[in-house]
Amino acid sequence: MQRLTPRRFRPMDRIRLQAARFLFATITVCSLNDGLFTAARGSDSYTGDDGTGRTNTGRSYEGDAATRSPVSSGLKKLKGAEYRSEAARTSKKTGFDTEEPEQTLWSKYNVAGRKAMADADYKRASMLFQLALIEAQKTGKDDLNLAATLNNIAELERLTGKYSDAEKAYKRSLSIKEKLLGSDNITVSKTLGNMAVLYALQANYPEAEKLYKKSIAIKEKLLDKDDPSIASGYNNLAALYDREGRFAEAEALYFRCLKVREKVLGENNEDVAVTLGNLGNLYFHEKRYEEAEKYFKKALAIDQKVLGKDHPTTVGISASLAKINMARGNFDQVEAALKKALSVHQSVFGFEHPAVADDLTSLGNYYEQKKQFQEAEHYYKRAMTVRKATLGAEHPDTIAAVRAYNSILKSLGRTKETANTNGASH
Repeated sequence: MQRLTPRRFRPMDRIRLQAARFLFATITVCSLNDGLFTAARGSDSYTGDDGTGRTNTGRSYEGDAATRSPVSSGLKKLKGAEYRSEAARTSKKTGFDTEEPEQTLWSKYNVAGRKAMADADYKRASMLFQLALIEAQKTGKDDLNLAATLNNIAELERLTGKYSDAEKAYKRSLSIKEKLLGSDNITVSKTLGNMAVLYALQANYPEAEKLYKKSIAIKEKLLDKDDPSIASGYNNLAALYDREGRFAEAEALYFRCLKVREKVLGENNEDVAVTLGNLGNLYFHEKRYEEAEKYFKKALAIDQKVLGKDHPTTVGISASLAKINMARGNFDQVEAALKKALSVHQSVFGFEHPAVADDLTSLGNYYEQKKQFQEAEHYYKRAMTVRKATLGAEHPDTIAAVRAYNSILKSLGRTKETANTNGASH
């Protein structure tokens, strides 16, 4: 049986790869300074649609991957790169793995594409997924291989900000799955969850909530009540409620998620840290700073132990603690923590990424509070540019970034240079 040859990575490359993989498994897009927060933790391209089945840099997206959590009821953990077509290994009732697979050309392309996506090599991932699509279409039928490939393509489109294309691919994938597997199926629930992630990113909160609830309902019907996949659904829906200002509902769901994760995964698990960090964000948004600090510190202790002190998620939590100090008027160590987060996130994710925009916004806020308006302008302008590039001109986060930038220009007496809500200057 053919196996992929392991690659050796330099220390920084290992951090980038680990961070990218962690991002797919656990992402939350958040903006603490303006009180905006959204989330979604999971990628079906890592959980059943590849042939196998935090931004605070990475605190949400559904985490059902076999590599990150105990195997779901009836689901066999796969080894390395040994995959076979989903059609051959999926039970029509549940979509669970049924036996160890052999690698096909279709699955090789998907495996390599997912790896390229984890490495943030999006051009290569796109090429490989298109090759997988060609293989899947050779049968001339709408089968599960095609549905899996479409889901992976949709994930890539979502990650690269092509939301309209992502939505089309998700919908077609979901249609095929529901036709072949029925609506009460774990694989179907994962695609519903992934679509909810997309709608949350687009600020289409009603549709995101509907799909999250539908996905959770399927999982609760088919899985054990303590399955981590259900807990992930709670985490994502809670993050959505947080973004909408429905804090009491978000808090209750986060604690339901935390209870399951600590019970099943143990207290020193990175998924547990995800929920702890999200609780910290929730309390920060409510200006309950003592409680926010408590949960951020718990998350930080786990991340430092599990991921290391220089991991992008770890420095992201450190930056969150710095923001609490800044909100209290204590500016010691704030600048250093925020700049370290920005440096690490840019190195790992590139210059156009929500985590980078969050860091730029935080630095703008820091300099604004210090009355260093020219420095604040620099960071707010960069944040506005990244928001527009990644989220579009009409997204609430982009609009908030434009307002922050305009506010600084007014402080500098340059009101004629203020930007429109589409990010363009007058």
